[in-house]
Amino acid sequence: MTEKTCTKCGETKAFSDFRKHRNMRDGLQSHCKVCRAKADKAWRLANPEKFRLGKARCYQKKRPQYNAKSREWAKKNPERRKEIVNLSYQNNRESKLEYSKKYREENKEVCAQRVKDWESRNLDRCRSRHNRRRAAKLNAIPTWLTEEQKLQIDLTYTHARDCEMVSGEKYHVDHIVPLQGKNVCGLHVPWNLQVLPADLNMSKGNKFNAEAEQIMARHSYNGG
Repeated sequence: MTEKTCTKCGETKAFSDFRKHRNMRDGLQSHCKVCRAKADKAWRLANPEKFRLGKARCYQKKRPQYNAKSREWAKKNPERRKEIVNLSYQNNRESKLEYSKKYREENKEVCAQRVKDWESRNLDRCRSRHNRRRAAKLNAIPTWLTEEQKLQIDLTYTHARDCEMVSGEKYHVDHIVPLQGKNVCGLHVPWNLQVLPADLNMSKGNKFNAEAEQIMARHSYNGG
């Protein structure tokens, strides 16, 4: 026998249309999945507070399993997770900012250590951010710069970090056309960046050479 009659709707359906129930003789619930879902929804709407508390207790009881599933889902769906996080932030911006501020005030040492650890793991990104702020102060970042071009800038700093790791020597990301040149000022854009050994970059200074002239001619800008 592979069929069963639902005691709610009276329809005879396959066993697969019923949820399991270990206390029943056949191991299945008396109501089919469709009727069970309707009844569950009606109960949730009629008892929102009980449903919320029950869900919270269930989460606390099975928290490690839920967290593991969430991490696994996030790895498989990075773009969707980003959308959900951004939407949640936009809908709860004020409360999240207030919570973050309160947490930082109550856990200053923990937050400071986290920042320090992150910076030690991401020196290239820190350098990129520092130079982006410096360039912004000098009005050297054009408004028309695309996200892909901004990523190229970050990757240039990552390349400099990789050179340091391989060679054991210090490397800099240099502006071919200096941001603060004597006669002309360059821009903080991908094609105006090059990775140089630190000693060579220091000796170069803010010189405007033939290579810089070629860069300017190729991309037709005269600084700001």
